Amino acid sequence: MPPLPDDVGVVLLNMGGPADLDAVEPFLRELFSDPAILGAPWPVRPLLASWIARRRAPQSRIRYARHGDASPLLAATDEQARALEAALGAPVAVAMRYGRPTSDEALEELAARGVSRIVALPLYPQYSTTTSATSLAALRDAAGSREMEIAEVASYPELPGLVDALARAAAARLEQAGGATETHLLFAAHGIPMSRVRAGDPYPEQVNATARAVAERLDVPWSLGFQSRVGPVRWLEPSVDEEIDRLAGEGIEALVVQPLTFVSENLETLDDLDRELADRARERGIGCFLRGSAPGTDPAFIEGLADTAVQRATASGWLADG
Repeated sequence: MPPLPDDVGVVLLNMGGPADLDAVEPFLRELFSDPAILGAPWPVRPLLASWIARRRAPQSRIRYARHGDASPLLAATDEQARALEAALGAPVAVAMRYGRPTSDEALEELAARGVSRIVALPLYPQYSTTTSATSLAALRDAAGSREMEIAEVASYPELPGLVDALARAAAARLEQAGGATETHLLFAAHGIPMSRVRAGDPYPEQVNATARAVAERLDVPWSLGFQSRVGPVRWLEPSVDEEIDRLAGEGIEALVVQPLTFVSENLETLDDLDRELADRARERGIGCFLRGSAPGTDPAFIEGLADTAVQRATASGWLADG
């Protein structure tokens, strides 16, 4: 892997989260103020976003309090940035779409280190207008105001390093559940509204591509479910709850759940899956519930991100091919 030029750095893009309990409501308000998340027209959207944030904040604070009074995503993403910087030998900064560090702060950090060209690398393997597009747009605006060149990575649903990390995590849990005669692998993916899918969002196809690529490495029955539904509108189906109910009805004794779309541990893995979904499975009679880890700093995943950054810089003409 050729080194990046001295003036090229990488920005890792992620969703973000509150740094403390006081930041929970402002974080939610910023999240739901984004038209990519809440499609209500201006000026209704900010008013609705404030109402939703106030309504959801108390329960969200309880959930964050279980995990150190802050979003676990922040520390996890920072660890990934440090690992990627070591693998690349080039500056890496983090930009969160909501909360801090912002895109401006990430670019300020890189500019202070002599960077004038950046590779934008989302920590969303599968492209969606609700994640990748809005994060890239925010970074693009920040880079334009600084006159920094930017090369964007859109998605990498079948990146070998990603598939390796996911398959290894799931395989470890499948081995742990090996005593059960009926074992099933349930891939869990963050959902999006069906209105986005009908508008052409490629997310479902890319999620399925990741699932198939991982499943090919593992000799076990599998299915896919979607989590984190918000609001009354129809979202991608089936939900992970519906899959739990179906699998319990079929007599599944052991269930391994593997997140597919989160590459960093966060509230939706540590709380939604490890607590709420696990409780539902046990209530439905599934005696063994195990959850595979997110890729995190898995060496294969970090190496895959490094290769992707170099390939994108090469395609932009920033370094000689090969």
